[in-house]
Amino acid sequence: MNMAETDIRWKQRLENFNKALERLNEAAQIMEKELEDRNLSSHDYDRMTAETIFLKVVGTYLPLFNQFKQTMSNISNEEV
Repeated sequence: MNMAETDIRWKQRLENFNKALERLNEAAQIMEKELEDRNLSSHDYDRMTAETIFLKVVGTYLPLFNQFKQTMSNISNEEV
């Protein structure tokens, strides 16, 4: 492998790492919000609060985690 090919592969790996890190940061922010809601719900027996959190989980967090999973799979497949 010549120097130019090595340089290109290194740049591609760095780019993929940066993409993955950005996605992980996004996921961490989502998880932080999810944990705040979880903590709120673990000691709250108010039905409206529970319903609000349930709707967030189903309508916001689950789709975002599925999107994150798909993004990471796509990044993984690009490396092959």
